[in-house]
Amino acid sequence: MWPFKKKTVKDYISQIIRIAKRVKKDFKDIDKGRINNIIRLLERIKRFDLKQFSLIKKETGSRKLMKECEEVYNLTKEALKDINELYKFGKAEQVVDKIIRLETYISKDFENQIRFLPSKALKKILSFSPRQAVSKGYLFRGLTVSEYDKFLNNQDIFAKDPNADISLLDHVLNNPNETQFISLTADVGRARHFGGKKVVAVKMTELKGNLLYPKDIERDTGGDTQVKKLLKKNSEFVLSPSKTSFACIPNEAIVN
Repeated sequence: MWPFKKKTVKDYISQIIRIAKRVKKDFKDIDKGRINNIIRLLERIKRFDLKQFSLIKKETGSRKLMKECEEVYNLTKEALKDINELYKFGKAEQVVDKIIRLETYISKDFENQIRFLPSKALKKILSFSPRQAVSKGYLFRGLTVSEYDKFLNNQDIFAKDPNADISLLDHVLNNPNETQFISLTADVGRARHFGGKKVVAVKMTELKGNLLYPKDIERDTGGDTQVKKLLKKNSEFVLSPSKTSFACIPNEAIVN
């Protein structure tokens, strides 16, 4: 079951919670068969090691979840000792209860509740000035809730409505819900303004569509005064559809 190679931490915690819920009723009427169910659950948990706990924190960005799992692990060792030496099941039931309480971490909005944890590579890129970022081939985006979900599931990020047909001027000035464009910025501060801690760097050369630089946006919007102000304020770039592709940030273009 462990270590986590193919499934996510959420998948494994969900699985162990389902097992714990089934085992919970076995404490009401202890017999040999039910004892085996309890011990099998505890033995599964015992397979954890420090690398797995570190992976929980790395994948979810949640130190609290990692600590909760460590407490389950430590209590499991005590529970097995009590069963083997004293034939007592009190601590084993405590383990099961703690596992079931982990369900709060894997609710529907689990990915949106955990903080975004940048890698060392991303931290370095996030320190770049706008000029440095562009010169090294990077732009930034503060991810929306749905985009963050796609990112966590290794999916590409498309515009809100790839089939929309609004003007570039409307997109820049009004940021409508239906747009075929994707806004990006060279300024990580502006990306944080729009996406909080859920900021990613993207490789400019791996974007799909037509990347418009500020001068291109200014030209295509007729030199609109308000657009000029926003471009300067947001260091905005816009990814537009091309003749062969929707505007798209491929998953492999994202530095994480």
